[in-house]
Parts: sequence; C-alpha cells; structure tokens
Amino acid sequence: MLTFKRILFYIVSITWGALLSIPGLIIMLCLLSFGRVKVYHGRLCGVVGSGWGGFNLGCCFLVCKEAQNSDYTCGHECGHGLQNCLWGPLMLFVIVIPSVTRYWYRNWALAKGKKLPDYDAIWFEGQA
Repeated sequence: MLTFKRILFYIVSITWGALLSIPGLIIMLCLLSFGRVKVYHGRLCGVVGSGWGGFNLGCCFLVCKEAQNSDYTCGHECGHGLQNCLWGPLMLFVIVIPSVTRYWYRNWALAKGKKLPDYDAIWFEGQA
C-alpha cells in the first residue's frame, strides 16, 4: 500500500538522491527480466550471487542469496536508503565509498586473523 511516507521516500530518492537511485532502478529493471527482484517493506531488492552481504542503490538495494530473507541485512540496506534521502549527492562520498572501503578492509583483516570492532561500530553503519 502506498502511504504518504513511502511516496515521499521515493520522491526524495529520485530527486535529491538520484545519483544512486537512478542507476539502482536501471539495475532493478535488468534483474526483473531474470526474476531476481523481490519487494522488502516497499523497497525493490535484487538478489545476486552469494557470500557477500548487501549493497544499497538509493531507493533499492542488492543482497546475496543467503541474505535475501535476513531482516538484519535487508533492514540495514533500507537504512542506507534513508541515508541517501538525507545526504543526497554527498552520499557517495560520505557513506558509500567509506563503507565499501571498510567492507573490503574488514574482509582482508579478518582473513589475516585480526580482531576488529563490531561492523556497526562506525557511525554510518550503525545509523543504517
């Protein structure tokens, strides 16, 4: 059901947050033809690959097969969608690039046996 909040979310996502949302919608359109899109709390969710988690694309997001039914991962990516509404074009530089860099660093460090703080310990992940 379309509520005022959901309509407002999509309007802000496609205008102020267009830098991530427009490419995200194009990707969802491509994935739709392969039957890889589902709806999670009113958001389009593409399911791709396995063993990696999730990635936000503004008003929609991608997750791996294992995470498609995870309220934690899907909810976390929805939180990044709200951040996209707040940060708009700055989202890429303030949240996305640091988040992706941190994700890859954590994978490398964990493979080396290093002890790391909780994933949500940094503000932009905890906020999501």
